[in-house]
Amino acid sequence: MNRFTFSWCAWQTLFLRIAIAGLVLLGTTFVVVSRDEKLAGAWCTGLVGGANPWVGPSANHTMRIDNASISSAHWVAASNGAGMWNGVSGLTYGAAMMNGVYGDFNLYATNFGSWGWPNVPGITFNYDSAWNVESWPDPSHAYSQIFLNNTWSWNTSGYLNQSSKNADVTTVVGHEAGHSAGLNHPGACHVMCCNEPTSVMNPTYTKKWAINSDDIGGLNVFY
Repeated sequence: MNRFTFSWCAWQTLFLRIAIAGLVLLGTTFVVVSRDEKLAGAWCTGLVGGANPWVGPSANHTMRIDNASISSAHWVAASNGAGMWNGVSGLTYGAAMMNGVYGDFNLYATNFGSWGWPNVPGITFNYDSAWNVESWPDPSHAYSQIFLNNTWSWNTSGYLNQSSKNADVTTVVGHEAGHSAGLNHPGACHVMCCNEPTSVMNPTYTKKWAINSDDIGGLNVFY
């Protein structure tokens, strides 16, 4: 968004700033996130495991796909999901089949109900170098685990339906890979506008096979 264009998005931001300024007078401090500077929920809280960038000078990570729980028919689609983020701000995501060798970035499928997790298609956990689940804010994370819910029906056609529990592999893995890179949902700490509603990081049940300018802006904050 052109920061000099006083668009409807800018009016929304101004309104939020005025409203929050009033709340500050009541003794409570709130932080307003400017959409011009921090996009795709890059600095929002609330993500399980925190919303923090990868540790170290290198942003190269290979997602190891568990060949015991992920169907071989879904391997390419899963790789494409992680690959959405490849090359943005120096971040490189590759993918490989996992043959008993676990790395810093892994993909599995499991029954979410058996773990007491919410009945959603995917979830991501980020860990520090000692494999402790991260909190936010945290300087960085060293390991990331993406899980797909095996009680859902999975496809590679782009079809998603929450009520019937159908999910597209590429869309969900792409969204979760964004979490592994440190991003959160854009609506987690402010009212969405502009390109945020159509971003990969906005958790809607629609086909999303490519990141948009808002997703890219989020990564630019970190890398």
